[in-house]
Amino acid sequence: MPSTRGLSRQLGLARGTVTAAYDQLAEEGYLTIRPGSGTTVAHISKPAPASAGRPTTPTTTCAPRSWTTSAAPAAW
Repeated sequence: MPSTRGLSRQLGLARGTVTAAYDQLAEEGYLTIRPGSGTTVAHISKPAPASAGRPTTPTTTCAPRSWTTSAAPAAW
């Protein structure tokens, strides 16, 4: 995975935003973060069942505030 500094520069985002996204992906088991060694995609041998604690709906912790207001599109 690219460094947080490099990815934030490439995407034009704040480094804190990229760091928060990496942290969330690591918490969900998709990334392995090793300080000083970089971030890698985690090895997942078998997909976890939906009931294994993973959310069944998208999380809004990193979503823009406008996505979490009551003015959601009708398709939701």
